[in-house]
Amino acid sequence: MTNPFVVPGGVLGGHGPLRPWEIAEQDDYYAPVDNTQCSFEEFKTALGGGASLAAKGRTVLVSGGGGCGKTSLMHRCAHWLKQSGGPKATIFDLTEDGLDGADTPSRIRHVCGRLVDELELDGSLDEVPLTGLQERRDDPSKAFPYLSKIFQKSQRAAVVLLPPSEVFEEVARYAELARKNILLLAETSYPTVADTCRARLGPGTASQVLVLEVGMLHPGDGWRLVADRYARAGAELPEISEDTMLTFMEKRIAGTRGTTIHELQMVLQEVFEEAAGKERLDYADFADYYLRKARLL
Repeated sequence: MTNPFVVPGGVLGGHGPLRPWEIAEQDDYYAPVDNTQCSFEEFKTALGGGASLAAKGRTVLVSGGGGCGKTSLMHRCAHWLKQSGGPKATIFDLTEDGLDGADTPSRIRHVCGRLVDELELDGSLDEVPLTGLQERRDDPSKAFPYLSKIFQKSQRAAVVLLPPSEVFEEVARYAELARKNILLLAETSYPTVADTCRARLGPGTASQVLVLEVGMLHPGDGWRLVADRYARAGAELPEISEDTMLTFMEKRIAGTRGTTIHELQMVLQEVFEEAAGKERLDYADFADYYLRKARLL
């Protein structure tokens, strides 16, 4: 029996972000939980389609706690932009670049160098513009305007998914560097970074940053995810009632001050896998799962 909580292209026990621009089957696997849908709609409204990037570069910051779906939302936004018309979007995924401990200038130079390397690898640039980029790779203030001109000339757009940011100054610097035909998608787990962006880089400012939020799950989100995944399965599966999921979510949220989409997907995958031969899953199955985990610690 196929586990309905393993997404297409994923594996049991795997809980990485959805990447619909790489795995087409994941395109509609976003469930309307943890404010993700509202933030996605806000992004679409603000961008107004890919054509808007030809008029102005943009910087977007996705804010939320660990496991709340920030990176998945970034991938969703990038995928939508790639399909929405306007300049042909090229996506650069740097979200897994480990830059812990590096200062802001070093982190931004790293991103700049990685963009040059990726463009060299994909073979899309002629020798002259590529050489020009390579000469500027250590100076973002020169490299980004040059990259913008290259992409404008070729009627393309660069969509850059950045490594997580810990300080406001880094996001502000990205906002200064964004140029026509460039979209920079950043993420942070620090509320103060998002709050400062809203206060200092809000609408009407020269280097505006669009701040999107994802968050902890609400009690009803558990059932919404189960109903969504079961509807896709199209097969006879062990019954899970709405009351069971509501009880589980309420107790989990009360006991831990919240739970995330990452944790919920992990729990559902493993509880379902352990339910072989059962006709029904109830709250006791979820409680037993956490008891077993506690004994292993």
